[in-house]
Amino acid sequence: MYADIIAYIDNGAPYTIILGAHYDHIGYEVYDITKNQYLIYNGADDNASGVACLLELARHLSTGFLPQHNYIIAFWGSEEIGLYGSTYFCQKILINLKVPPIILYINYDMVGSLGYKKNELILYGSATGKNIKKYIPRKYDTVKIIKLPVSFSFSDHTCFYKNKIPYLYFTTGLPKVYHTIKDEFRLINFNGILFTLKLTEYILETIEIESIRYNKACSLNYIITGVKLLMSK
Repeated sequence: MYADIIAYIDNGAPYTIILGAHYDHIGYEVYDITKNQYLIYNGADDNASGVACLLELARHLSTGFLPQHNYIIAFWGSEEIGLYGSTYFCQKILINLKVPPIILYINYDMVGSLGYKKNELILYGSATGKNIKKYIPRKYDTVKIIKLPVSFSFSDHTCFYKNKIPYLYFTTGLPKVYHTIKDEFRLINFNGILFTLKLTEYILETIEIESIRYNKACSLNYIITGVKLLMSK
């Protein structure tokens, strides 16, 4: 799973938004080689949930829905072994893309466990671009939105921010089944994935994209603030 899968929705708009989710997981390990038995890690939450959300969102956007932006839809390979897919894109492809300016990257990584602790969704990156925060509601429908200024460098948003592109990173957090063979579809909150999709569409519809600019002021203080917020839960 090393290849990236990229699509472009050209609405003739002045700005472009990238939406991405990694499609790889950690694979399998040998359980009993003499019996040809293996432990399979299917990765329903990490990250089939993000892929499912993005596929459905891409289907909506491809019909001409929300035409005020152009969209790059990206399914990243090799996230689990070092963010290789998105990093390659940023290093080799991004600078040569002949599309209107890319203003924002939106990441989906583990969005299938809404409500496993509390009825809330975590949205990282609210401080990575000027004016982003005001377009993110404190609550949407019945779900509380936890806005954290930045995220650690453990998902595909990382290389975009290094290239001065602000990001939003949707996640429902790390459930107990994270990176275990128990991460199966039976535990997925499908309505929660749908909620993430609808919240994304709300943000895409309301955001004044021309007002979003890279914010280089995201320092360690922002990261520490985010950690304190998570640890307080």
